[in-house]
Formats: sequence, structure tokens, C-alpha cells
Amino acid sequence: MEPDTETEYSVGRSGALPVKRRNRSKITNGKLLDVDRRGMWARRFRDLYHAFIADCGGEEILSEGQRAIIRRIATMEVELEQTERRFAVRVATRKELETFQRVSNSQRRLIETLGIHRGRQSRNLTPDLEQYIEAKYGTNTDDAEATDE
Repeated sequence: MEPDTETEYSVGRSGALPVKRRNRSKITNGKLLDVDRRGMWARRFRDLYHAFIADCGGEEILSEGQRAIIRRIATMEVELEQTERRFAVRVATRKELETFQRVSNSQRRLIETLGIHRGRQSRNLTPDLEQYIEAKYGTNTDDAEATDE
């Protein structure tokens, strides 16, 4: 049976199977779980989702599994931020702190799974001895050695 030529097809992210556009899920179509995307929670989620995707090198190099992990990380972060906001106005219960800690640890493990825990590479800001002497005395170390002789 030949495919319907009137229907638009799109190739799945993996490129393996053609899928009718109208038969894809809302998440595949870029919809955020059928909620109002203008709300504070949804806007923050979207910002974090795109930030984590950028940290991983961009949308085009990620697998579907990596995108799913990023969705979980962004969801956890939004919820953790809201919990921190609640903690700022009232004392947290022991159960709330335990839940907060568990979600934080789960998020950290997911971040490590993606490899974005490494973050930006640290720079060595400590000058070597020659640079220090040059900055301190304004002379080249070769010149300083020559004056000592």
C-alpha cells in the first residue's frame, strides 16, 4: 500500500520512520503538556530547558533520551526554586527538607549523566614566578638576572 500523497509527512528525529504530522504527540510537536505556556512555571521551565540544551551543545546533537533527561532536570529545577521561595517565608518542616534534598540529589545525578556538571573550565589565575616579578617590579627576569651579576 502506497502512502497518501496528500498528507504531509515528517521524518522522526532519528530519521527512521516517517510520521504524519497530525499523528505526532504534543510533546513531539513542541507543546508543553497541554498547559497554558504563558504562566510563570511554564516560562521558567522553557527558559531552563533551552539553557540546559545549550549547555549540552545544542538541539541538533541531542538524542531523544537526552532531551527527556533535560525535561526532567528543568522540571526539578522549577519545583526546587518554588520550594526555596516557600522556605524563604516560613520555616520548612523536616519532611519538606528531606523531599527537597532528595529532589536535589536526583537532579544532580541526572546532570552528571548528561555531563553538564563540569560546567565551564576553570582558569588558572595564579601567575608564574616570572609573570609575578614582571608585574611587581616592571622588569624582565632576564634583566634582573643581568643586574645581579
